[in-house]
Amino acid sequence: MVVISEYMQKIFNMNLAATPAIVDHKRSHIVLPKGNEAQQYNGDKNIVVIRGGATSAQVNARKKDKDIPHKTVVKNIKKKVEKAPVSTTTPIKDGLLFPLPIRPLDDYHTGERKFNAPRGIRRHAGCDLYAPLGTEVRAMADGVIIQCYDFYWQTDAIEVDHGDFIARYGEIKPRTDLERNKLRGQEVKRGDVLGSVGHLIKANGEKFKYTMLHIELYGSSTSPLGVNSHLSNKNLPPFQRRSDLADPTATLDKCVMT
Repeated sequence: MVVISEYMQKIFNMNLAATPAIVDHKRSHIVLPKGNEAQQYNGDKNIVVIRGGATSAQVNARKKDKDIPHKTVVKNIKKKVEKAPVSTTTPIKDGLLFPLPIRPLDDYHTGERKFNAPRGIRRHAGCDLYAPLGTEVRAMADGVIIQCYDFYWQTDAIEVDHGDFIARYGEIKPRTDLERNKLRGQEVKRGDVLGSVGHLIKANGEKFKYTMLHIELYGSSTSPLGVNSHLSNKNLPPFQRRSDLADPTATLDKCVMT
């Protein structure tokens, strides 16, 4: 025979209009008079309230508390993709033709490709525009070829006086001495093909893993410093270049493809 305590009898016989009953529980399953409605108790209805480890005073105190809006702190867990920063340097000229018919395979704003990247005892004097071997190299504007000569690791460079600036197009496919001499003084028009992307080959015959156009810009024409003023100057750190060397990044950013 099941004996029901006087306290529990009061609960089962309670008037639902009366004050809510408080039921202490641990693991026992309690069937409420109005089922799940007890879970929605907000003080407006007189139903049974389950007290899980709280005193009667604590339960009564909760009735007086105002609802606190739920605030969810959302953390960005997605991988942050770094975009290439826009160069803050001043372009030499807006709207020049991009020296390649395609955009570089890797960003010239970052890594070893960017201007001012470390190069041992000096700093990188230009931007490296990675492109497939043989990609055409185009004149950025009308101009006159100053000279063509052997550059780095079995590649050539062509210097072009574009009137208000000089561009050195480096690491292009090499020419013979006769071909180089013929280029001196030739006029070029915007978009004319100056050569093609070459392949750097070390003295031991090892080919460099990337092919590229190395582009350098200088902020004046040949007139202030003279045609015979070489662009490279080992006595001028940190770039070992002529004093009017300019960061080409912003100019390349402003270049157009056609």
